This record gives sequence, structure tokens and C-alpha cells, in this order.
Amino acid sequence: MNKQGFTTASLNLDCTAINHNGRTVAVVSPQGHVDWMLASPVEKGPLLKSVYTEPHLSYTLGLKFVLHFPDLCEKMTEVKAVATNNGSGALLTGRSCSADGAWEGFHEAVLSVNPVSGRYEWDVKAELERKTGRMENATEIEFNNIYPAGTGRGMLCVAGKKYSYTALVDRDGVAWRFPHQHTMHYGGKISPLRFSVGTTAGFFMEDLNPVVTVDESCCEPVWGICDMYYDMHCRARMPGGMAAGTKSHWRHRIRYLDRKEAADLLAKERYIPVTADDYRRHDGPRLMLGRNDLARAATVDDEEDACWFRPEPPVKQWDRTGGPTGAGALRIVNERSAETVWQAIPPVEVPAGHALQLTALVRTQNLRGRGMFIRIKPFRFHWRPQRHCEWMEVLESGPVSGNTDDWVRVQTPVLRVGAEQMDQLAWIEVVLDGQGEGRLADVGVSLQGVEEPIPVGPVVRV
Repeated sequence: MNKQGFTTASLNLDCTAINHNGRTVAVVSPQGHVDWMLASPVEKGPLLKSVYTEPHLSYTLGLKFVLHFPDLCEKMTEVKAVATNNGSGALLTGRSCSADGAWEGFHEAVLSVNPVSGRYEWDVKAELERKTGRMENATEIEFNNIYPAGTGRGMLCVAGKKYSYTALVDRDGVAWRFPHQHTMHYGGKISPLRFSVGTTAGFFMEDLNPVVTVDESCCEPVWGICDMYYDMHCRARMPGGMAAGTKSHWRHRIRYLDRKEAADLLAKERYIPVTADDYRRHDGPRLMLGRNDLARAATVDDEEDACWFRPEPPVKQWDRTGGPTGAGALRIVNERSAETVWQAIPPVEVPAGHALQLTALVRTQNLRGRGMFIRIKPFRFHWRPQRHCEWMEVLESGPVSGNTDDWVRVQTPVLRVGAEQMDQLAWIEVVLDGQGEGRLADVGVSLQGVEEPIPVGPVVRV
């Protein structure tokens, strides 16, 4: 191993690589996103010379965290990365502000090798200042967002999730465990728990488990787990308002625990209960690759990835026996003329070098208007000149209306994703546009490889 210590190097797209011993450990984007790719100095990896796109919400190679306050101070005014102490570590600094200038944020993240574990570890400080006006009401401030490697890509098309569950350690040392999936947001179950400085939360069931420990906080820390991207929202309960000129501070470590270290942390483990009411409120059909008869429910207490249709009666109903073979259908009823969109949630990430197409059977009754159809709405996140979502051409099947004597087959045009496009997202939607009733069954989700995707990285040039 070439023991040359930590160095930094400029990449394209205004990104910076943090290198160590001839390998790239992390990439920092000008938007304040850090893509942490290697867990330890003995792990193999490339020395990056350029990247295809900046690290962001739907595209990272490793664990992601940020150098700003999400949803509050996301406009970056400065991002710097330098080696420190003759190459024994690396220092990132990020300055951010809110769009209205009422808030300013500062993050300082130090990367080093932990002398005990021998693994990389981040020590992150965050400072938030209220510049003008006053925050009157108690709220939660998010000081970081942790997005572990491999998550956010499973959804529907790729089995990419590595971690089976999350655990949050409360102030009594109890590790509250629950499955790591999409269909139910656990925020309402977590909120009654009480945390304190020194507590840890993370993602588990790997040889190396990523965790966050809050070492300093101006007020009680609290954790939120997103049911769409699996990310961990690092927050604090602010007891009251913040006047102009006041500052709040946090300090937290981001690191990996091996199996023994994780077992010690989880020694006092309990499961967050899933109640009968939870099952009733989150009872909806699962969407998978292949043919879907819409009879299988997406389970709320299972670790697998899930994409599903959330019923909202009386307009959006799951008809368990309404398909052509009595195996299940989606029923939309519009009492008045309207466009009702029933999305499969969350959006799916379509792998590079693949083609996605949907088919279905539709039957309508007294449907006046454009009709019932299915569609794919592809989009991507972009960051220049500012953060925005780019919507591409919508791919719709032909609509079905009136009174149909039998089930009518519909299909969308094909969404083709090039081999170089590694962050293509898409909404899958069922639409009833008009007044009347429509049912949809036997949804086919076809995913075919059409190009050879870019190897290992998978989206880096070395």
C-alpha cells in the first residue's frame, strides 16, 4: 500500500476528491453533498480522476451526508476541502444560507483514521445562526441527513438495499429496532421516545454498520427515518424560538461499527410495535417486476424493498376480487369530472442501460372524458444553475373510456435509459381523467437490458 497520507484533488463539475493511500475515500460536491465511499484504509477502491455527475439525493457510490442544514440552509456559499496535519486527516468546511437570508449555517467535518478501530471516521460540527427576524414556535431543526450506501436504489427494479433494519438508542440505552422499508413512516411511533446527548442511531445487519452518534447538542436530539429513501434525518427538538443573532450548535460522529461493536450497542434491544391499526391503514397492493395481479399486499413490517399503491377511499379503492380472474384490481371512482392520479410510491430508479415498459388491463363503466390509462413520468435531479427537478417526456398508454364489455389491454411506450445515465427516476401512475369508474388489473412491469451499463463505480472514470 502506498502510504502517502490524505490529499485532495480537483475533479470536474467543481467537485473535490479526498484521497488516501492512492484511493479516493470521498467526493465533495459544490452543493455540499459528501459521498463517503470507503470505510477503512485497507478497503480497495479506485483513484478518481473525474465523475459523471455530482453526488446527490438519488446518486451516490457510498454513504452520503451534507454540509448544510436540509430544508433550511441549502444554498451553499462556500465549500472547501484540504488535507490537515501533514496528511494525517482531511478537513471539509461548508457555509450555507437560506434563500431569504434569515439563516446562516456552518459545517466543519474532519476525516481521520480511528486509532482503535482502524476505520475512517468523521467528526462533524454544525452551527446555525438566526440572522434576521425570529423563529417563534418550537420546531425540529435538521443538522444533517445520512443516506447509507445501496439504499434508495431498490424500490422496484434493483435489489440494492444492504441493511435489514434501523435502530435508535434512547436516553435509557434501549435500542428501538424496526424494519427498514418504505410502506409505513415510523415518525409517529418514534416521536414519543426520548433521546439525549451521547445516543446513537444507525443501519444494521452488515459486517460494517453505519451509525451516527450525537456528542453535543443545544437541545434534545431526535431521529427521523424517511420511508422513501431510507435516509436518517438528524434533528434536534428546539424548545422555543430563536431571536436574531442567536446561534445553535451540534457535534456528531459518523462511523462504521463491526458486528461485535454493533451487538454491544444493541444489547438492550426492543421492537417498535406494529399495531392492528397500522396494518389497516397501510394495507395496499404491492407492485413488483413482472406480472402483478394486485392481490399481494405490501407488508409494513418486513425488511424488503416495497413499491405500492396506497388506497384512499372512496376515490381510490383496492378491489381485492375485481380483476379478470378475481385476483385484485385498482378501482378509481370520480363522482365529478376530474383527473385522479394514483401513484405507485415511492418513485422507482431505473437502472442504467435498461428499458422500462408497463402493460395493464383496463375496464370502465359510465366513464365520460378522456378515460383511464397508465403512464411513466421520468425525471432527474439537476443542480445547475440551481437545484431543480427535470421532467422528461411523459409516456402514456392509450386511454379507455365509456362502457367496456371486457378488459382492454393497454401499454406505455418504452422508457429507454442509456448506459451512462445512473440516476434515472420515474413515477408509475394510474390515471382516471373524467367522470365515472375505471378498474385496472394485471399490471406488467417489464425491465430489459438494452445496453451494457458502465462497469464498477458504476459511474466513475478512473
